[in-house]
Amino acid sequence: MAAARQVLERSTVLLLTASKACLRHPDCDTARENRDTVFLQMRRSMDVIHFVVKEGVIPELAGTTSNGEPRRNHGAHRRSRAHHYNHTGTHRAEEMEPCLTVCNAIKKFEDHVEMTRITMVSPAYRSLLTSALDSVVERSQDFTDSAYTSHEHRERIILLCDRLKMELHQLLRVGMQLEQINQVSPSEEMEAAIHETLRAARDLKLQ
Repeated sequence: MAAARQVLERSTVLLLTASKACLRHPDCDTARENRDTVFLQMRRSMDVIHFVVKEGVIPELAGTTSNGEPRRNHGAHRRSRAHHYNHTGTHRAEEMEPCLTVCNAIKKFEDHVEMTRITMVSPAYRSLLTSALDSVVERSQDFTDSAYTSHEHRERIILLCDRLKMELHQLLRVGMQLEQINQVSPSEEMEAAIHETLRAARDLKLQ
């Protein structure tokens, strides 16, 4: 975690320098690649920190105390709660897993869309956005294919996925137009496209 934090601290300055160089030399592919590389390093470091803080739990230690001793069962009440969880908690976890997965995919997609204000819509970033959208649609199928999802809910999810595709297509179209005229900052039309794409992603997440 300390190493990841150190990378973040160093990369912050590098990202600023790389972004300035990219703005001064918009036609230079090397400048764009340097900026994107620094950004990816920062994202990877943030992923490491996220894993350590929220997900870095060793299953073998989950049933032990801080001293490494096995946890003891204190009374029939806890046994009853454990028995109840075995019957109901597992089903709830199975229901929550697709939700967490699709929410994570949408969050990453939203982060990529937000970054277009800095990176603009370069060919490499267009591919990244498209892949992120494909991931969202794929994760959403966990709900549309579920027997517990009603027909109306399934239809809403499909419609919202189609809307998200349409809004991203509009964002990519505007970004390509700005790239053709070598504009290095978002226009009002691009800001509007970003806003609509994020709103479509938020509406899908609320489902």
